[in-house]
Amino acid sequence: RVNDKGSGEYTVQIGAFTSRENAENLLRALGLEGYSGAYISEAVVSGKSFYRVRAGDFSSRDKAKSLAQNLAYEGYDAALLRK
Repeated sequence: RVNDKGSGEYTVQIGAFTSRENAENLLRALGLEGYSGAYISEAVVSGKSFYRVRAGDFSSRDKAKSLAQNLAYEGYDAALLRK
């Protein structure tokens, strides 16, 4: 599934891929670890498609930061982003 979630101001990006398959593999792995709110957001940059794996839709920076820290603790390269 590829979509953009909600209208919160913050999200956490866990990965960005040019291969949709790689993004879907990460999404499945996150689901197996209990991060069921993760999703794929597609973006075109300089004519090239990127599939960004993100989790959460937060109005609170602190909640987004907490998720990013939990993901980092699990070994993911998570980045807090302002939408």
